[in-house]
Amino acid sequence: MIKRIGMTVIAVLAFSLAAQAADMDSGTWVMNVAKSTNNGLARSQTHVISMEGGWRINRRHGVDKNGNPTRYNSITKFDGVARPSIGYDSGVGMLSTGTKSDDFHYKIVSVAITGKVRQTQVIVISPDGKVKTNTITSVDKDGNTSNSVEVYDKQ
Repeated sequence: MIKRIGMTVIAVLAFSLAAQAADMDSGTWVMNVAKSTNNGLARSQTHVISMEGGWRINRRHGVDKNGNPTRYNSITKFDGVARPSIGYDSGVGMLSTGTKSDDFHYKIVSVAITGKVRQTQVIVISPDGKVKTNTITSVDKDGNTSNSVEVYDKQ
């Protein structure tokens, strides 16, 4: 009897760890401003991420460089299919493609209708699941490139 209870406990723990590992990006992430180099775009930022029907729902809020509140949402599916951008930075004619190489590495590439890449985001979650780094390369309409690194701590 004790052996059966022990095996049940081990099975429950194994399944709960597997479920947690399958979605390391979900949860509340708060920007670590001291470790981020986001070109002064935000004073603070919080992302609340959930998975719904295979879609990553990102609800963001914060304070911009001028002290104004910001709030925007975006959705992404990490299946390698280009889809119209849906979110705060959506531009007319933008397509975004999300890919996931494993539970800790994601990439989002946004392309204008001209075929030029406008933004690339590389998202890396630390092995312990406590820190997320979002490296963003953006290209404006004049071809000027800017880079930023946003570091988030999981709450």
